[in-house]
Amino acid sequence: MMDTLTDRERSVLEALMKNEGKMTQADIRYETGIPKSSLTGIIVSLERRNIVTKKERGRTNVIELSERLNWGGGR
Repeated sequence: MMDTLTDRERSVLEALMKNEGKMTQADIRYETGIPKSSLTGIIVSLERRNIVTKKERGRTNVIELSERLNWGGGR
């Protein structure tokens, strides 16, 4: 599946995998260097493909790998 992703989508997923499958959108932005507006579109695209889920926590978005991708899971 990773070969169907753009470089930026792949970098978002790699950041999530390094951080136990869960990060705030702001932390992803700082770790990947992807601009805020671009990151929003990437996350929407990944959400549509059921690769990640986005949960709003007040003014913060928490991005998680979807259950089907959370290999290390156990949840």
